Amino acid sequence: PGELIAPAGIAVVGEQVYVADSANDRVQVFDLRGKPISCIGTFGSDKGQLRRPVGVAVDREGRMFVLDRDNSRVQVFDARGGHVSEWGQWGPFPGMLEGSQGLFCRAGQTFIADTLNHRVQVFDAQGRPAYQWGLHAFMPRDGLGKLHYPNAIAVAPSGRFAVVCEGFENRCQIFDAMPPGQSPPTSPFVINDPTANAHFGTSGSISANLIALTEMEVQQAAIHNFAGGSPVQIALIGGFGVRPGQFVRPAGVDL
Repeated sequence: PGELIAPAGIAVVGEQVYVADSANDRVQVFDLRGKPISCIGTFGSDKGQLRRPVGVAVDREGRMFVLDRDNSRVQVFDARGGHVSEWGQWGPFPGMLEGSQGLFCRAGQTFIADTLNHRVQVFDAQGRPAYQWGLHAFMPRDGLGKLHYPNAIAVAPSGRFAVVCEGFENRCQIFDAMPPGQSPPTSPFVINDPTANAHFGTSGSISANLIALTEMEVQQAAIHNFAGGSPVQIALIGGFGVRPGQFVRPAGVDL
């Protein structure tokens, strides 16, 4: 208690500081002088357990919202740390999350920087998808509402605008709030197709005429044969999950 490994999110509410202690798979609560008060969560995928929490926020009722990244969900705890509810699962459809890294709560809504889906999703107080915005940026530095691995979001206290950070592009984009009386903005629903625009990870291996690469957006390793000059994909290994044969954030591959 009181020690941190890779802290990835913070919220200050009243006299308490909440820290998403990511690599310890918990949220720690401190007073304003840094004295530990409590720890919430243990490693796992059951209710109340966490795997790489990266964001934390507290609403006016004292409920704590935790972005449980490697479980692809948001968990809600009461003021005493008891589990209240959860929502989300891995995938590209509305309400699903992939590698999300940023969370912000305001006026009964939860804003998620849904990183590997290249969008922002907004949920209502019950965890139902309300609306989303953002389209996948295919070219570097694409703007005009296109997003490339958004990893943090904040909404102005007035609610008039939102700021979305894209660490991959070394920039922030600012979005206007919707005018009063109008429907929430919703981007066209597009599923990212890794076969059309693969985003390979940082690990690769070559042996004879084969090359293996980690594929970060589908949690797989792809094997290609380049004996004919142009690589041809011949196998996909894995998929998202915690069971044998599945991966969460695969980081290394070797042939």
